Amino acid sequence: MRIYIFIVLLLVHSLFVMGCSEAAPPSKANIQAAITSNLQNEVPVSWAGNLMGGRSAKLSSIEIIKRGLYNKKERYWPYRIHVKGVCSLNAPFNKKKQVSFDKAGDFILYKDDYGDWKATLRGDMFQ
Repeated sequence: MRIYIFIVLLLVHSLFVMGCSEAAPPSKANIQAAITSNLQNEVPVSWAGNLMGGRSAKLSSIEIIKRGLYNKKERYWPYRIHVKGVCSLNAPFNKKKQVSFDKAGDFILYKDDYGDWKATLRGDMFQ
């Protein structure tokens, strides 16, 4: 009888550990920080309205539209996020020109090797 109880408890524990192996989704603050960091480097061409895209985005709002299922194989969370803000153009003769954007994009959020949340816009710069 003891062995039976031990085996059942071991099985329940194993199932619990396997079920908890999915990574927890990022918090809203982590999402905002990761997207802000990503858009500091490059703003897509279609968002900036310029063939060279934009950079140095200052975001006024981030709204989570939808969260997808965790991708266990690639270890990321997919999100559709609506982003509003302004950015500087990458154009050589209009570097100081600011343009606004109000767009939704598909982002993947993941943790880097140091445990920090990072965001990447799916697709390419011409999204």
